[in-house]
Amino acid sequence: MNNSPMDSLELAQLLDGFALVRSRLIESITSPPGVSATSWSILTALADQSQSLTPSELAQLTALPRSTVTGVLHRLEEQGRCTRSTKDSDRRRHLIELTSSGRQQVELLRAKLELSRQQEFAVLTSDQIKDLSELIFAIEQSTARPEP
Repeated sequence: MNNSPMDSLELAQLLDGFALVRSRLIESITSPPGVSATSWSILTALADQSQSLTPSELAQLTALPRSTVTGVLHRLEEQGRCTRSTKDSDRRRHLIELTSSGRQQVELLRAKLELSRQQEFAVLTSDQIKDLSELIFAIEQSTARPEP
């Protein structure tokens, strides 16, 4: 690549490449404990909420298909990382929450990911990190899907 400004296709390819590298890095950190990228999305969504969530709410938060969320929740429940209960007023509505084991795993993996992030971004100044954050936020806002 030369020093001339990138066109939108080159920038999109660069961002796609960076996303792939990040995804592989996350996988390399989370895989040994048996947590896929999809499982990680669901675990962190649960950890970041102060209350139990339904599978539909998790699907919305993670932008994953409801069927994918249901399958992942089944595996996480088998592994003891989350529990599924029914709401007294509506037995069809399942509520999902992390177990203490699931929460501990999220905390451990977040610490490992944070160390990795610090190493990745060590080449950038704090101003560059701030600028990058603002640019990514602007792109996300311009491409965000409207709420249903």
